[in-house]
Amino acid sequence: MLKKQSLKKANYDIVTDYSDTLLLNGNVTFAEYIRQKRKELNEESGQAISTRSLAESVGIGYEVFRKILNQQRPTNYRDCIIAICVALHMLPGEINVALNLYQYMPSLDDNNPRDVFISSEISNDMTITINKLNDRLINNGFPRLKIHNSRSSFHGSNASISKRSTRYKVLVLRVRTPIEEYYQPIDIYESLATEYDPLRYNSRGEMLLKDLETGHYIELISDKNSPVSEQTFDSFGSYVDPPIFYKRFEDTADFKCYFLDLSIAVKKEVRRLLTALNDTKNYKRRSSARLINESICVFCEEYNYSVPEFNEYYILTYSKGLYRLQIYKQSVFMHYYLSEGDYKKYYDDIVPEPIESYDSLKDVDSLSCSSEGKSDNVVLHEIRKNAFKRLKPEVDSLYNALKKGSRFIQNLDVIFDNPAETLSYYNVKEAFVCAYNEYGDICNHDDSAEFTIENNTRITITFDDIQEAFKLGFDRIEDICQIKQKYGSVRAVLE
Repeated sequence: MLKKQSLKKANYDIVTDYSDTLLLNGNVTFAEYIRQKRKELNEESGQAISTRSLAESVGIGYEVFRKILNQQRPTNYRDCIIAICVALHMLPGEINVALNLYQYMPSLDDNNPRDVFISSEISNDMTITINKLNDRLINNGFPRLKIHNSRSSFHGSNASISKRSTRYKVLVLRVRTPIEEYYQPIDIYESLATEYDPLRYNSRGEMLLKDLETGHYIELISDKNSPVSEQTFDSFGSYVDPPIFYKRFEDTADFKCYFLDLSIAVKKEVRRLLTALNDTKNYKRRSSARLINESICVFCEEYNYSVPEFNEYYILTYSKGLYRLQIYKQSVFMHYYLSEGDYKKYYDDIVPEPIESYDSLKDVDSLSCSSEGKSDNVVLHEIRKNAFKRLKPEVDSLYNALKKGSRFIQNLDVIFDNPAETLSYYNVKEAFVCAYNEYGDICNHDDSAEFTIENNTRITITFDDIQEAFKLGFDRIEDICQIKQKYGSVRAVLE
């Protein structure tokens, strides 16, 4: 998000072990896993379910179904794999294993209403059929399982599928996320804009393989988008060969499938961490500020722990001299914290409408008085009124700190060693006629520069304006010009 020298190496990490959940130790394939589950169901029920009868249950022709199982002609439809599992009366956890084994498809998502419904129906009715599940999905407003549609739902029959070699055995698969840089009493940048930045999660996957032919061990490292390195060492821990570094999965030869497993594990871990970040319930209370609609908006959110059965989140905002308390059924802190584009990038969620809004304590009191003796409404409005009283001092304190210059949306002194780097941040080095030293650092520049805005209006922006705008969280030079032309000062966004 912000430019700065590389952070110091962390000495404490979040480490999550995925060795068991990805079911890699036995080099199990999807087809083998389904065969095993079909055998278990036959033994438990006394049936004789064959691959052909399973294909009929799912509604796919036998030859095509067999190729789907063996991934000779893999399907793109995640619902197809779910349907196969439903036909075998598999539990949600077993379905997740199958999805992981099949082309790295995502597991059932606890934050996806349709996935949650599917998991619930399967857990509550172990013998549910595909047709029954489809009926219940439709009756509850969800799309039916999309098992197949046309020939385009399958990859070509000549598709190349990466397979695990029996030569290697997976001993460990874990994901490591350095946290020391971020989990301190005060954010290292001492900036509101970095305190809850999703970029904090620089996770990497680590896998340890044993070469059953040579007895050597291979350590693989990958991030969520690409492989990183391969290192071989012997049983004494001595390196056998120099490390090999990669940039593409296509270059990893026999280890491609293992690197892909690492990549999906990293993505799962980052998603888990981002999900936690997106819920103020995990923080008790959070406050921050951001430039929204030409004004600094200060906001503070907390969860109703007093009566959690109401499942309410309270967020109090202050902008342009107005307070507003809004009530939601889910956390919206990150929606305020991130720009609309960044929020969709990380969460891709539709922000819900508030179930109630209040512009003052008087509003809450008036609704409380109009509850006409309904005890549940009286209690609820009293809790909301107390939330308003509790959050207002937090909002006022942060707003006053921003005005005094004791808190910053972006702390210039900490983020940049050289304040002139703000000219690079806003891409205005040429306009300010920057000069550079032998190391390429800005060593001199003009005190001001002129910019042309709408209707060919000329506006003078000083270096002081640039620094002040950076501290207040302005993203673009165009925004700086617009605010100064309209209000006369960039600090007007705090008024």
